[in-house]
Amino acid sequence: MAGFIHKNNFLLELAQLSTFGWVKELCYRTLTNGVINAAGVQVVYDLFVSHGAAVSAEPAETPEQELRITKLVHEGGVNALKAGSEMAFCDEGITLVYGQNGSGKSGYYRVLDHLAGGKLAQPVLQNIYEEHPANPSCKISYKLDGVDKPVFDWDNTGTTKGMAPFDKITVFDSKYTSYLVKRHEPDSYLLNTHGFFDFADFQKNVEKLVAMVMEKCPEKEAELHVPELYVIDLEGVYDKYLSTLQAKLDVEIKKLLGKNRGISVERIFEAGSPYLAVKLNSPFEVENVLSEGEIKAVALALLISDLELKQNKNPIVLDDPVNSLDNNIIRKFAERLIKLDNQVILFTHNIWLTNAIYKSKQVNIYKINSLPATRTGTNKHVMAYMVSRKGNTTGILRNYDKDNPKYYLEAAKEFIDTTPFDIKEAEGAAQMLRKAIELLVDEKIFLNLEPCKYRYGAQGILWANLLGLKEVPDEVNQKLQEQYVILSSGGMHSGRIGEEDPLEHDDLEDVYNELIAIL
Repeated sequence: MAGFIHKNNFLLELAQLSTFGWVKELCYRTLTNGVINAAGVQVVYDLFVSHGAAVSAEPAETPEQELRITKLVHEGGVNALKAGSEMAFCDEGITLVYGQNGSGKSGYYRVLDHLAGGKLAQPVLQNIYEEHPANPSCKISYKLDGVDKPVFDWDNTGTTKGMAPFDKITVFDSKYTSYLVKRHEPDSYLLNTHGFFDFADFQKNVEKLVAMVMEKCPEKEAELHVPELYVIDLEGVYDKYLSTLQAKLDVEIKKLLGKNRGISVERIFEAGSPYLAVKLNSPFEVENVLSEGEIKAVALALLISDLELKQNKNPIVLDDPVNSLDNNIIRKFAERLIKLDNQVILFTHNIWLTNAIYKSKQVNIYKINSLPATRTGTNKHVMAYMVSRKGNTTGILRNYDKDNPKYYLEAAKEFIDTTPFDIKEAEGAAQMLRKAIELLVDEKIFLNLEPCKYRYGAQGILWANLLGLKEVPDEVNQKLQEQYVILSSGGMHSGRIGEEDPLEHDDLEDVYNELIAIL
């Protein structure tokens, strides 16, 4: 972030350089209060006239603290989420929350969006299935600079959307796409961190002081012309922000779309306030030229560019961010999320995005609440949830690892190693091994890219079609089919075959060993 100056350092340095008490006072009051009121202007004016020393104490520098959300406990009342649900978050990496539409995952997202103060109105509703629903209530555990803070009680009543320190959170869902590519506020967090709003406030305070001097003692107007008041270049600061953002955006768009497409960000000033707009290097509007997927990719590129400029690890929370995107862009976006240093909390129903992260060789998967205290090595930590519903109850949480062939092979081994080994253990082992084969087909043959491409409705996968694929050797396909046939001809179907030729312990152990070799 070369070229930017931290807000406190800049105004504190200005105060330290100046020999005038009223300049120091103006800096101190801007840092403490922003735009000062009439009484504050009067104090500065009196110092200007009397040549007195500053009367306010020099504010201490306040370096940015990094936020980590560690746990959300839903006590009740949010949508139809299960009361008492606990979602722990990965401190150093990605919390992946997978669930189909209607499973309840967005209920958790909306609580975090409310805490963050997201720009778009997204109400948190009570349980519509209950005649007298409970008031929404959650407990949020968090850390600042690695230090545990008192648990925050959130009840969605009498609270302002966006509460410190949770306003450090960046949120994104599909509704933010249009907001980002059309006229929108620039990243106020970033501009604030690098002084823009303090610079603007300081300029307004100077203008107020000048107006009072010109009203009360215009003969002293020349004394206002001290060099340090003219070193602030507000537009220059904004231009640096914009040019740096554009450079980042060029890189991110190319990573997601393969080329820039002639896209730029323009600044707009309205009534003295800055805005951004995404433009094409042509007379046509973005939404009239780019496809829905391309617009979404541009919005995500702009989001990542802002995150990169911030250079901190504060949380980013996303809800189904890849709707309308093809598999190639989804894979590239997953790679970008894995490389971000931010705490990432991702809610999604997209199996391709889920697998692109979950199966990546650059991540380590941990079970819920089993993460080490700090990240070790270069791999990103990932903690994965499955969200489901039962009847009218949503947001039921469990480990996502049940969609992993290794999980089912381990479960099968537990049945196989059980003593005594009887029909119940045989059937349990056969079920686990068959499920492992189904997942190995997705993993080894479809490479987790298009797990539904060769499915035919209720018929499932046709083995004859699998043997025509060349991504893996034919012997792997054949071996999977052989083991599948063994499991399907004994212990899995009702009928005489299961009684006449049941699967024995050693048969199941042989199948297990064959599948472990493929895994």
